[in-house]
Amino acid sequence: IVSSRVYTSLQSLINKGLVTYVINNNIKYYKAEDPAILLKDINEKKKRLENFMSELKSASKEDKKSFSIVYDGFNGFKNSFENQINSCSSHDEIYVLGLNPGSYKDNSLKIFIKNIGLKRCSKKFKLNLILPKKVKDSFGKEMLKESYTKIRYLPNKFFRSSAINIFRDTIMIIVWDEKPKVFMIKDESVAVTFKQYFKYLWDLAK
Repeated sequence: IVSSRVYTSLQSLINKGLVTYVINNNIKYYKAEDPAILLKDINEKKKRLENFMSELKSASKEDKKSFSIVYDGFNGFKNSFENQINSCSSHDEIYVLGLNPGSYKDNSLKIFIKNIGLKRCSKKFKLNLILPKKVKDSFGKEMLKESYTKIRYLPNKFFRSSAINIFRDTIMIIVWDEKPKVFMIKDESVAVTFKQYFKYLWDLAK
């Protein structure tokens, strides 16, 4: 250590209880304490942290009550749907509004949607879809083969290249593009609003 820093460093070690000193004939003699004091200090900090942990966990949960995520590309798209299925149980329902039938022609997407459907049916939770009339004899017909599924239809003019999935306290806005993108919003009050909007359209649909 540079000589100008020696006394500053020694004072810091004294404050930590790691060094003591005696004065003899106006000269300070410094002595290192037993290194076990380091473990004692760490254990005391650990104990204080453990006492504070429940409060930290509570704060962490509070932060996660509302958040938003963007899933980009086909892998991101798959992850968002996997998260949706994994977070639901037999007591839950998924509400889906819209579909881009052009995107559904992609074979890899077809297979993925089919597998997600099988996983959903094994967990026994309901799926309610509002779809454009033009897919009634194609995608609609396929989806009706799945258990726990209800479908209603609205005129094609109600739909564009995006769809909305609502489940629990979460909304997924899905852009069915060449490179799909999913905007996931987790917020209970927003989810309630979207469910009310869905139910209003459900009553209008056939």
